[in-house]
Amino acid sequence: MFFESCGHYIIIYMRNCETHKIRCTMTRLSEMLNKNTFVRIHRGFIVNKHYVEKINYKGIMLKSSYDILPVSRSLRANAEAAFNSY
Repeated sequence: MFFESCGHYIIIYMRNCETHKIRCTMTRLSEMLNKNTFVRIHRGFIVNKHYVEKINYKGIMLKSSYDILPVSRSLRANAEAAFNSY
């Protein structure tokens, strides 16, 4: 569903509530992911567009878990454009 940066590691949050940890940078990870499916919304978060319920002033709400992820001011316009086109 989404990726979260945690120091020198990335935590992968799966749909079935599992988490996995890999050693990678967010920049490297974002280069490897499909740009049509995954959007960088914050310095520490990349989200899969298929799991986004809505975007508002608080952040991005996910469909299945109702987690709210932060959206940085500098990436908000890019995130809104990506989700509006989806």
